[in-house]
Amino acid sequence: MPSDTAEMLEPVAARIVLVDDDASTRVELGNRLVEAGFEVRSLPDVATLTRTLTDWRPNLLILDERLPQTTGRETALKLRAQGAFFDIPIVGLMTEPSVPQALHWLRSGAVDLWTRGTDFDPGERTQALLDELIQSRVHAASAKARLTAYARRRNLSGTVLFYPDTPFEGRARFEHGELTQVRFGSEVGDGALEQLMAIDDAPTRWVPGDEVTGRHRVPGGSYRPRVLVVEDDDALRGLLLKQLAHFGDLDGAADGIEGLLKATSANFDVVVADLNLPGLDGWGLLRQLRQHITAREAAILVLSAHDELRETLKAARAGARAYLKKTGRAKPVLDTLELLLQPRKDTWDSLARKEKTAVDLRLVGPMWTLRAIAELDLVGTLTVSEPLGRFEVKASHGQLVSATAQTGSLRIEGVMALESFLSSTGEGAFTPGDVGVVPRSAPWLFETAEGAGKALESWLSARMRDAVSQPTRLFLHPELSLLFSRVANEKELKVLAALRQQPRGVAALSEDLELPYEDVEQVLGELLRRGVLLTEAPQDNSAAASGVHDAPSET
Repeated sequence: MPSDTAEMLEPVAARIVLVDDDASTRVELGNRLVEAGFEVRSLPDVATLTRTLTDWRPNLLILDERLPQTTGRETALKLRAQGAFFDIPIVGLMTEPSVPQALHWLRSGAVDLWTRGTDFDPGERTQALLDELIQSRVHAASAKARLTAYARRRNLSGTVLFYPDTPFEGRARFEHGELTQVRFGSEVGDGALEQLMAIDDAPTRWVPGDEVTGRHRVPGGSYRPRVLVVEDDDALRGLLLKQLAHFGDLDGAADGIEGLLKATSANFDVVVADLNLPGLDGWGLLRQLRQHITAREAAILVLSAHDELRETLKAARAGARAYLKKTGRAKPVLDTLELLLQPRKDTWDSLARKEKTAVDLRLVGPMWTLRAIAELDLVGTLTVSEPLGRFEVKASHGQLVSATAQTGSLRIEGVMALESFLSSTGEGAFTPGDVGVVPRSAPWLFETAEGAGKALESWLSARMRDAVSQPTRLFLHPELSLLFSRVANEKELKVLAALRQQPRGVAALSEDLELPYEDVEQVLGELLRRGVLLTEAPQDNSAAASGVHDAPSET
């Protein structure tokens, strides 16, 4: 017998758990991995996943993006939060992964994303990934480290924009997989990327290629914006109003309460607000405006006596689009206002020329878009798409011809479709052209939209009170909650996962999830607004339709 028996031992095959509810994909991918020499256990759902991970301890976990009653990313987040499975590398299996989607997955703990149905060798890719992870252990490192490793693995060339088209904009530039430049505010390098990856709810955009088109200043055009200045210092408020006079129609408020009343009773393009306000401070004003159906569309420019990155990030996450330190100089404020007004100016000017016009509701707002179409007396069709659905509004010379909303398998029309549209943050286009016969009884577009907004505001206020006072009457819409979870940020995923287990009020969720009360309240408001969270059981009353009250899964 040889003295060195280790040379005679067969290498232990790496173990892989594959979770996918699509049987054909599960069998095909599983078989190809087995043929490559791996041990594979495949599961159709997450019901026994915890037990499998505990007993078998795999070297890799592959999660499909869409799973029964949950999503792969939500499952990944919950598993890593349990601690015992933190060291298991996770791969997301998607239909068409984009860089913004990859950022969501990487923040949730995934190390790689695979595209379903593409022509690649899963055995070769798996072995290469496992070899890399043995050396780097990047799966147990920070989200920043996972991003740079993913970019290198995918040989990415292009720029990730965080908070695109706003003064907060941060940029991470990759060339052939290597991070060559990153900046966020005054931060550069690794520190800036760490900060950007920590902001899980930051809007992002991927611009492939060698260069990002630089911004240009938009000359004053036909659009006349409205600006509200909320500042308790009478002299400073007067000075700002005087300096900003050429921007358009101006108004001022001396405290947060007056500012809130004015901002919610008129349509402003930009609200300039001091953080240190009497009555209702700037943070409270931001929270209140973010919960309002139409006022949340205004771009918020925060003024502060401090110039700290920490406070800048807090302002961004609270819903502001720009943050400036008070300097007594007008130019920084004027330049920032110019940038904040640019999306609406561009959109208005293009619509006025009766061109096909790209529309980004995140930057211009759904109510503003409908008002622009009505005021410009346009004839055509507005189509907007987002992960939760698709919207179509036909207008003719200020009249509403039709409105439809397709959200999941649910199709609604008329005023209810407009209400759904007013909560959208999608992208699309207005296409001029014939919209068919206009009914004699066709209502006026903007008046109908305003009425829908007020009705929705009243409904949300009542439902929010119910959510706070009667948490046992909360229900998740089974289909919409899954759609929403595919694009939700980490904070929203945590609240969704907690609601699936047990209906709880804001205070209980805040304590259990260790999230600020106002953050949980904000998430619940968004879930209610999007129809994901209900305060009445769905009409079919089936167990599957009452997501909050389902029996909890193991994960």
